[in-house]
Amino acid sequence: MPLWLIWWIIFCAVCLACPACLLLFAWVRNKQVIAASIIPMAALIVLGLALFPEVKSLLVGADYSRRLFLTIDVFIGLTAVSLIYAACRRLWLVAIASALVSLGWIYLAAMNSMV
Repeated sequence: MPLWLIWWIIFCAVCLACPACLLLFAWVRNKQVIAASIIPMAALIVLGLALFPEVKSLLVGADYSRRLFLTIDVFIGLTAVSLIYAACRRLWLVAIASALVSLGWIYLAAMNSMV
């Protein structure tokens, strides 16, 4: 199995599937977390769609463009603020999901900055 495929599977499991399950479990368990989990869920959806090259150029920008890196930085910032907000309100499932989504955006930034 190629190494890139292994990394892609790990990325999907850790940065997409795990936060989605955590957010859905938090919504079922406590209806008050819906407001706190809107930003991580939106960032998670955009991150999942950014894995497709055709959709990535439309949503977040073309390769090596300012728009791409600005969008990635904005989503890293939004999920980091969501992490702090959820941790202050002791919504631990949302905080962990926000941290994982933020790590996913950081990984995407690292992969897009490689030449």
